[in-house]
Amino acid sequence: MSTSTISSAAPLFTPPAQTNAQRALPTQPGGGPSDASVVGERQVGAPKAGQLQGLMQDHAEKDRLVNGMLITQGPARPSAAEAAQLRSSLGAVDTNVLRFASDTRLQVGVLNPGDDMFESGVLRKQDPKAVEAQAPQMAALTQQLNADLEKKHKPRFEAIEKKLNALPAAPRPAGFGVSEPDPNGPKRVALMVEMSAAKEQAGKEMGAAIDKSGLPIKPYAPKIVGPTGGFGAFQAQMNANQMPVSTNEMARQAGATTPEQIKQYSSMVEKINGPQLQQARDEQLGGLTAAISQARDPRQKAELQKKLAEVRANGGDIPIDHNKHLIMVPDLNYSQDGQGRPIAMDTHDTNTLSDWSAPGTTRVNKAYDPETRQGSGTDGQYFAKGGLNTMVVRDTAVGSAAVHELGHAIDFQMEKKDPQFYAGWKPRLEEAHGKASAFMQGKTVSEYAKTNPREYIAEGVSHYYSDPKGLKAADPALYALTEELLQRAGQLGARK
Repeated sequence: MSTSTISSAAPLFTPPAQTNAQRALPTQPGGGPSDASVVGERQVGAPKAGQLQGLMQDHAEKDRLVNGMLITQGPARPSAAEAAQLRSSLGAVDTNVLRFASDTRLQVGVLNPGDDMFESGVLRKQDPKAVEAQAPQMAALTQQLNADLEKKHKPRFEAIEKKLNALPAAPRPAGFGVSEPDPNGPKRVALMVEMSAAKEQAGKEMGAAIDKSGLPIKPYAPKIVGPTGGFGAFQAQMNANQMPVSTNEMARQAGATTPEQIKQYSSMVEKINGPQLQQARDEQLGGLTAAISQARDPRQKAELQKKLAEVRANGGDIPIDHNKHLIMVPDLNYSQDGQGRPIAMDTHDTNTLSDWSAPGTTRVNKAYDPETRQGSGTDGQYFAKGGLNTMVVRDTAVGSAAVHELGHAIDFQMEKKDPQFYAGWKPRLEEAHGKASAFMQGKTVSEYAKTNPREYIAEGVSHYYSDPKGLKAADPALYALTEELLQRAGQLGARK
């Protein structure tokens, strides 16, 4: 779960969460689609005379479409029983929507405990040397991003910061934490919200530039060590945001453990950031430089100069203020496979492995057991990175998770197949999600739907087919957005 913080002390950029001309679609009275062949109407009661043959043909067509999407080799290949479950659960989806998914060449699989995540084809090992070879291109992109930051975004940041600094200080708490009301509280909060929005917008633009480049690079974000939820996690994140970090420590946060790995990663950070990194280090060494210029004793001055030379010689240990400077790092994380052999992955696959695998292995863990509090709580995942278009579900969640993951596939593939539709639909989805989450106190179809816009619409698709009345009652906006997305998918999947 990702949370947004309202703080001008947050980093200049944080890696944007993966969230993706308004077009009115024809509807019939009651809000349903006017073309039943696009998004099929729900059949209630026994079929009428003459409908049975059509329903049987539709059922057979759905089975054919699902069978055509099933993975046919490797650990993720569904068993006969799992394939039957997938046909049953995905059979609730409208035929033309399934055709849309099939036309995108979606692959569907099932993961069982003990399946290797790499052999299953959903995770990819990275070659650190191949990543390092792209350092010149990453350096050029970093220069471009820094130029954009200086020209387009920093003036806005500085203007907001100036207004914040111009406000009188808030009253300090008296005894027992009681303080006078802050007369400038509303203005202060409004400016902090404005700063957060400005940084979020800058982060989105940077994320789009990185995605377009296809390079294995990302903005540095401190790794949090400590609480994983509640106020403790918020405080840990704030502390991490404000703590200067050296390139060697960045390497260790990326999982580097051997001197060779630390040197390799730190060297990549050096090559990617160039003069920007040196400027950040010089600022941190300003105190030592000032002491040298002020030293009157020649011996003391010589000792300080020697110390400065030693520190510069080992620049990897000089802390960097990543709040002030945009520091880019390779999207590379070091780890080990089940036999203790070193492997490297990008951040996405590192997190995926952590979510799915048994500790210290690359194999799928058993499902979470609430009694023992052991196992993995992940029931399914859709993979779109690296050219993949694959959804997998856990063997114990084929019936409950398949349509949710299909919702992800439709969302991601619609963004590619009909960008004009998606460009008008996406902002309204994000707006509805923001209102529904409302700092986790809003109302929608499930708590998980509040996570981010991607999960919001996937939950919408899942509930649209399992409990449409409940979805419409809990979150009318999500119901309408889901129906609009599915209708468009059905239009694209319809056979002329």
